[in-house]
Amino acid sequence: MVLRWLLNSMSKSIRDNVMYSKTSKELWTELMERYGQVNALELYQLKKDLGNNSQDNFSLLDYYSQLKRNWESIDTVDPIPECSCGTLKVCTCQMMKRLLDRETHSKLIQLLMGLNSSYDSVRTHILSMDPLPPDNKALGLLQKIETHKQLSESHSDAAVEASAYVSVRNSSKRSAVSEPSWPSN
Repeated sequence: MVLRWLLNSMSKSIRDNVMYSKTSKELWTELMERYGQVNALELYQLKKDLGNNSQDNFSLLDYYSQLKRNWESIDTVDPIPECSCGTLKVCTCQMMKRLLDRETHSKLIQLLMGLNSSYDSVRTHILSMDPLPPDNKALGLLQKIETHKQLSESHSDAAVEASAYVSVRNSSKRSAVSEPSWPSN
């Protein structure tokens, strides 16, 4: 029954190549040997793209979304290996936690490396935290700074516009008062 279900869930081109498997285990083994390999060219391109990611003119959220898509693609192509012997379940040195923390720190560093220079001070602040926050918490902090900057810029623009209006208004009053009146003929 499992064998039929697996075969029916495959595309016709793949199914035609494995349809004579006698057991579901045999089918699974053949599929893993054929398709369960790391695609080195794709992994190379994904990691190259990841290294070239930078915020540039993107919003913070667009930049982070681009990074996250890249990280998820890499995890799909080259996932973290799983323990098949069960030793990690009784591990007392927390090796898996340390590996996951290392990956989390790597993602945070990649996020911070690609930020525009306007985030230099907050980048320094985040890097000085102990323990380092995960990338999504750092993003929350960065978004607060981005929102603050946007509010400051809009208030600054409004002040410049108001000052320009007052200046134009005052100069038009002065010119109306100081213009000589010519007698009409």
